[in-house]
This record gives sequence, C-alpha cells and structure tokens, in this order.
Amino acid sequence: MCKDPAFLLYSSDFLIGCSNLTMLERGQYITLLCLQHQKGHLTKKVIELSVGEVSEDVLVNFQIDENGCYYNRKLEGVIEKREDYSKSRSENGSKGGRPRKETTEKPYENHMVIENETIEKPYAKAYENHSENENENINEIVNDIYNYWNSKNIIKHRELKSDMEKAIKSALKIYSADEIKTYIDRYSQLLSDEQYFFTYEWSLKDFLTRKDGISSFTDEGSKWVSYCSYKGKKRGEEKKSEDDPFASLMKRIEMGEDLNDSK
Repeated sequence: MCKDPAFLLYSSDFLIGCSNLTMLERGQYITLLCLQHQKGHLTKKVIELSVGEVSEDVLVNFQIDENGCYYNRKLEGVIEKREDYSKSRSENGSKGGRPRKETTEKPYENHMVIENETIEKPYAKAYENHSENENENINEIVNDIYNYWNSKNIIKHRELKSDMEKAIKSALKIYSADEIKTYIDRYSQLLSDEQYFFTYEWSLKDFLTRKDGISSFTDEGSKWVSYCSYKGKKRGEEKKSEDDPFASLMKRIEMGEDLNDSK
C-alpha cells in the first residue's frame, strides 16, 4: 500500500492551538508536523537541519520516545486512524464493496459521514471520543478547570466570562484537563513559596494565553525547571550545612543555645 499522502488538518483548531506562537514558530510547527507524517519520529538533528533552532513553545507540542526522538502524539493517532480507515475501505472493495442500502442519499455524502465518524480532529486532547454530547462534556470540563483555578485562591473570578471560556478551550487543544490542573498546581506552588522570589499573579485568562504562562510550567517549562533547580540546590545547601561543623556551630549560636552545655 502506498504511503498516505495527506493527513486531516482542521484550520480553525490549528490557528487556535498555535495562537501563542509567533509566525516563525508557526512555520516551524507545521513543518515538523509534515516531517513527522513523512518520516516518522524525528531526531534532534533532523529537526535542527530542517527548521533551525526551535523554541520551547514549539517543542512543548511534541513528546520524546524511548529513543530520544520527537513526535506529536495526536498526529500519530490521526495517522494510524487514517491508515485503519484506508485499510477497511480496501478490504471492503476486495469483497465487492459494502452492502447497498436503500437510500436516496448520494454516495459521496455517505462517504463523508463515514469519514467524519471514523477520523477525529487532530491536536484536540480534550475532544477525544466525544459523540453527540461533545459540547455538553466540553462545557463540564471548562467549568471544572475554572472552579479548580478559583480553589487555588490566586485571583478568584466571580464568573466565567466568554473570553476566559475561550482561553480554556484553546488550552484544551494543547493540553489535557489533568495537565492544565497540574500546571495550575505548579504555578500556585511557586506563588506560595515565601522563600522563592516569584510574585507574578495572573488571571486565569492570562495564565492560559501568555507566552510565558502555562507553557512555562510544563515538565520542560522554564519557570518550573528553574524552580526545581532552586529546590534541589536548596536541599543540597541544607545537607551541606548539617555536615559542616562550623555551620552547625553558627546555627546553634543563632538559635541562642548555651555552648557550654555538655549535652
């Protein structure tokens, strides 16, 4: 079977999903998606040779496999579903085609219904496996994320406004609901750590739409990586202080202990 020359790309989903990217980053993103479709998982070298240096905001849309290669999980699923769809059509053709139904609908209309039912939209983690209740389920997810944000007491909103709802739905095209909650937790953790200098209190909309917002709190995000590095360094300093007799003595003096006490 020849390689499928195309994959489904919903223009509206794509534009919303990369709304936080510059035009250069968008070009890199779509190029990497096309390369993955043609070549499979991409090595760091292939990426650099093809599109040059790639920003963190672009790479956050790709996962790393066991061989250290990059791939977009959603695109991979779309490719597999198209392959299964093409295979099923080929098998039906070899058996003489699907049984005819007594209907007045046109053949191409029936084909489009089958295709739309079989192949899901790319890049929409929160839209997986939804049927007729898709809009209702999405609204439940949006409200759940909104309430979760308010529970963290960062900036509490009185009502879920349309621009806020739009920002949540856009984020759901990149991250799952659980991932968004995890990144909200991390943001809240940085704000509440009195020993760490981070005082940027954003609204939910800003957190989801800023270029240095939610993407900075992913596993590879700059703010989260810096914070983890700070926490690791701090633990090292505390351990060193415990092992250093002089540091231990100074700590006892600061605490007002009696150094003549034999205990």
